[in-house]
Amino acid sequence: MYYRAIIWAKAVMRNDLIPKVEKLYESQRLCAAHFQDKDFTNYLKNRLLANAIPTMFQSLQDENLTQENGMIYY
Repeated sequence: MYYRAIIWAKAVMRNDLIPKVEKLYESQRLCAAHFQDKDFTNYLKNRLLANAIPTMFQSLQDENLTQENGMIYY
């Protein structure tokens, strides 16, 4: 259920947040720089698509995580 939140926590190298994923939406934020242009619903980059996952992190490459067609693969 919280799969996307876990991927986001791993992407920002905050594994300490994984046990708290049900609360992440209330207390944590990421800036637009961590998302590709295609992840936004508008040119202002202030609204993300429902399936947007931050991919602008070195840690995603280090852990061999890739995103294809909206799915994350290890």
